[in-house]
Amino acid sequence: MNFMLPAYSTTVNFRNLDALLPVFVSFHPGAPPTVVPPLTDVGLTGAGIPEFFVAAPNGNPWFTVRVAVVNSA
Repeated sequence: MNFMLPAYSTTVNFRNLDALLPVFVSFHPGAPPTVVPPLTDVGLTGAGIPEFFVAAPNGNPWFTVRVAVVNSA
């Protein structure tokens, strides 16, 4: 799955909610995926990523994402 983020995103927190399976997440096109073990999280601070990609072994990843957005005005 591919998710687009707002232009002024600064902090991204990704949490794998699955109790058994890892989730694979990549925070930039062409970047290798990071393996997020069951019930753990990965965070990026000040990253400003434009999009992220998610995959799971069963094709149905269970996750939550929190994104901080800074007002550009």
